[in-house]
Amino acid sequence: MSRHAANLPETGETDQWHVTKPTWEARRGALAIIKFLAPEDYPPASLAVTLDRGVELEWQKGQKTLAIEVDADGSLEILASVASNPIFEGKLKEPDFRVSRFFYWLDALP
Repeated sequence: MSRHAANLPETGETDQWHVTKPTWEARRGALAIIKFLAPEDYPPASLAVTLDRGVELEWQKGQKTLAIEVDADGSLEILASVASNPIFEGKLKEPDFRVSRFFYWLDALP
């Protein structure tokens, strides 16, 4: 996965129709979350490159959604919601053990 992410082609400038390759920091952060912080058997429901060269990851279980955006500088923006209603929004400087608690929340019964 790391090799594939590193080998993504440069697509030129980001505009309303195209996004360019995520920064190294964003790729590193997204891979750290997927490989080390998220449960092994719980792949993201979606993964996308953001307009600012970050990576957005999203997991869903029932009406719960966990969205983590790894910004171009490697910092995180986290949104946890139930039935599209936000219950937590926050930022972290980088991926760390605190991200794991959101996966426990996502996996817990409603």
